[in-house]
Amino acid sequence: MKALRVLGLSAAIWALDLPFQTYPDCSNGLLASNKVCDRTLSPVQRAAALVAAMTNAEKLQNLIRCVCLCGRYPP
Repeated sequence: MKALRVLGLSAAIWALDLPFQTYPDCSNGLLASNKVCDRTLSPVQRAAALVAAMTNAEKLQNLIRCVCLCGRYPP
């Protein structure tokens, strides 16, 4: 019974977050030409491409508390 509650809660959280799962914008965003948008690559390769595209300031911001992308995207 506990497992069903956990599963239900997980599904509810996923459903609430679904409208916000729009990144990366692989059709016309800044990452469209990056390997992170290449679905033939493994998740590790895609993640590595994303990290490689980040500036040091962006990496430090992600370590601290938030994703600000240092002015690349509008707030």
